[in-house]
Amino acid sequence: MCNLSGRLIVLALTLTVMFATAQGSLPQSTFQDQFDNLSSWVAFGTPVPEIVPSQFSRTGVLDNAGDGTDKSGAISIQRFTGSGGFTLTADVYLDFNDTALCAAEAAIGIANPTLQAWSGYDAYVSFSIAGVGRSCAILSDSLRAHAYFFGSFETASGTESFFPTEASPLPFRADQYAGGWHALKIIVDGTGRPRFYIDNTLIYTGANAVSGAVLSTMNPLWVGSQSSGNAGKAYHDNISYTNSCVWPEVASLTTPADSATVCATLVTLSWAADGAATEYQIQVDNNSTLLSPEFDLQIPTPTTTVAITIADDCLPRYWRVRAINNCATGAWCTPRVFTVCTTLTPPTLAAPADGATGLTQPISIDWNAVLGATSYSLQVDDSSSFNSPEFDLNTPETVYSVSQLVGSTTYYWRVRADNACDHSTWTATRDFETAPCPLADVAVLQTPADGDSLLTQPVVLNWADAALATAYRVQLDDDTSFATPVYNGESAVSTASISGLPAGAVRYWRIKSYNPCGWSDWSVKRRFSTCAPIAAPGLVEPLEGAVIEQRPVFFDWGTVADADSYMVEIDVVNSFDGAGLVRRVLAGSLSQFGSYDVVANTCYYWRVRAYSDCGWGTFSAARSCSTGTALAVREIEGEVLPTEFTLMQNYPNPFNAETAIEFNLPQASWVRLVVLNILGQEIAVLVDEPLTAGRKMTTWNGLDSSGKPVSSGVYFYRIIAGSQLISKKMVLLK
Repeated sequence: MCNLSGRLIVLALTLTVMFATAQGSLPQSTFQDQFDNLSSWVAFGTPVPEIVPSQFSRTGVLDNAGDGTDKSGAISIQRFTGSGGFTLTADVYLDFNDTALCAAEAAIGIANPTLQAWSGYDAYVSFSIAGVGRSCAILSDSLRAHAYFFGSFETASGTESFFPTEASPLPFRADQYAGGWHALKIIVDGTGRPRFYIDNTLIYTGANAVSGAVLSTMNPLWVGSQSSGNAGKAYHDNISYTNSCVWPEVASLTTPADSATVCATLVTLSWAADGAATEYQIQVDNNSTLLSPEFDLQIPTPTTTVAITIADDCLPRYWRVRAINNCATGAWCTPRVFTVCTTLTPPTLAAPADGATGLTQPISIDWNAVLGATSYSLQVDDSSSFNSPEFDLNTPETVYSVSQLVGSTTYYWRVRADNACDHSTWTATRDFETAPCPLADVAVLQTPADGDSLLTQPVVLNWADAALATAYRVQLDDDTSFATPVYNGESAVSTASISGLPAGAVRYWRIKSYNPCGWSDWSVKRRFSTCAPIAAPGLVEPLEGAVIEQRPVFFDWGTVADADSYMVEIDVVNSFDGAGLVRRVLAGSLSQFGSYDVVANTCYYWRVRAYSDCGWGTFSAARSCSTGTALAVREIEGEVLPTEFTLMQNYPNPFNAETAIEFNLPQASWVRLVVLNILGQEIAVLVDEPLTAGRKMTTWNGLDSSGKPVSSGVYFYRIIAGSQLISKKMVLLK
C-alpha cells in the first residue's frame, strides 16, 4: 500500500482486450453489476480476483482471491464519460484483522486506461477504505491497528488527495466500518467538484474540480482490493454508475430535402430542435466525406437555422448537423445533399448522327448529361417546326428508345435540360431517316365465336398469330364504339384471359397487332355474353327445427328454372365439413332426396344448390332438423296391398351404425320384430305392437335394449305376425 494514497498498487499486467466507444456513438450513461460473473470486466493482479458464490450474507461477490500479499482488481469493459457529473457507488466489505503485516483495502474509482508498467492501473479518481495492521512498519505507530479512508483525483493542476496523517488521523478513521457491508460513493456535480461518502456520511469534499480532460474522456470503471498476510481481506458487490447528463440526440434535418435543387444562392438550412443541446455544429462540403468542410459553424441554441451563400455551380453540397451540450458531443446525423443550380446549359447530342439514314426501329436517341439537370425534354417530329411531335416527353435518363415511326420517313429531334429551377434552351435540331418498316398483319379472331353465350369466367380470348406482330392490344367494351373500354390491355401472345365481368354481361372485343413500326388496324369485332349464375333452390321440407319420427327422411326443395341437376348436403355440423357428411348429386328435375342414413336423437343440417350450363350456383341457406329418440315403423305407400306375409333383406347389409328392415303384412296383425345374437338370445325389440295391413319399414341402430352398442358380428332378425314367423341374417361391421 506504500503511501496509502488510495491508488492501488498492482503487478504490471499487459491487457490485450481494450474496448473503446465506436466513432460517432454517445457514451454509456448508466451501468450496474451485482458481480454474478465477470463478463463486464477485465480482471488483473496476482492472484486474479474471482466471483465467490456467497460471502458474508451476500451472493455473487468479487473476491481478491488471496490471503497473502496480493494486489488485484478489475476494470470495466464499457467506458464512461463524467461530463456533466456522475455518481459511482459500490458495496464493500473490509474483513480487517489488525494483528499482522500491513494492510487490507477495498477501493473504487475511475481508471486511467493507460497501463503503467510499474504499478498497473493508476486511478484518475479513487476512494478506498483500508485497514492498517500492527506490523505495517512504513507508517508511524500511532496510525497502526486502525481502518481509514483514502482518496485522490486528478485536477487541472495536479493530484488532490486525502488520507490520515500522524498529526491528524481522526477525520478519516473508519474503525466502525470494518467488518460489515458499507457503500463507498463518489459524487461529482456539474461543477466537477467531487464528494466522497461512506453510506450517507460525507468523508471529503474536493477543493478543486476533477480535470476536464478526465471528465470528457471515455474511461473504464475500476475496483481494487489488497490484502497482506492475515491483516485482512476485502470484497466488492453491487457496483453502479450513473451519469448526470441528458445526452444530445442525433440531429434531424428538415430543409432542404435530400437531393433537392435550390434555386437561390442564399441557402437556408434548418433542423429540428434538441432540448438537451446548448449548441449545434453544422458542416457543409462539396465532398461526401466532409473531411475539409467549406463551412464549419457553431450555432448556439435556440437557433436551428442558418443561411449560407453557395456558388451557383450545379455541384452537389453535402451537409450535416450534430448537437452539443456540457455532457457530450452528439453523433453526426446522416448527411443530406443539395445543389444550387439556377441556370442550365443545353445538352450535347450524341446519337443518331445528323442526317443518318436507313435506321431500323427501335431507334436509340442519346445525348450527354448536363450538370444540375434532373430531367430532359425530348421532341421527335416529322416536321422541323415541331408543331405536333410524335414524341414529346420528359425523362430522367439521357437515352430514349423510339419506335412506331413511319418507315422511309425523315424525322427531326431535339433535347433540352430541366430542373426545378429552370430549363435550358433547345439544342440544335438533328434529323434521321427511318428504314422501310412494314406493319404487322391485322389479327384474325378465333374464339369465342361471334354471339357465343353462357360463357363461364375467366373468358379466354384467342386469335391467330399475326405476321410480323410482336405484341397485341386487347379491348373489351359494352358498346360497339369502344369509346370507354372496360378492358384495354396488352398481350405478348395471341391469347388473353378475362375475368371480373358481370354475370350475364354482353361484351364486344377486338384486337390489333403491334411491332416497332407501329400498330395495325383493328380486327373485326365480336360479341359474347357471360353466364348468369343459377339461383339457389328454395327449401321446402323438413321445416326449420322440425323433429323427424320416421325414416327414411325425405328432403324436398323447389325446382329452379334451367337447372340440370341438384346437389344436396346433409351433415351433423353446420359447417358441412364433418366426417359423416352425406353429399348426393341428383340428375334431371328430381327435387327430393330420401335418406335412411340418419340416426335417432340427432340434429342434422341440410342445404341444396343447383347446376346449369353456367356451372354450380350458390347453396341455399342451411336448415336444421332433428330425429326423435326412437324412429317409428314407417308406412311405405303403395296402390295395392301386399297379398302375402314377407320379410325383406335388411339394407344396407353389411351395415355400420344403422340398417333398414322392410316387411309386408297382407292383413292387420300384432307384430313382434326382434334382433337375436348368434346364441339365439334376444338383444333388442324393434316392433311389438298391432299394425295395419301394408308395406312397413323400421330400422335398427346397433344398440341393445339397454341402449348400449353391440359389437361387430352376425345377428338375426325375426318377425312374428299372428301364427307366422320369418328370420333372416344380417352383419354389423364397425
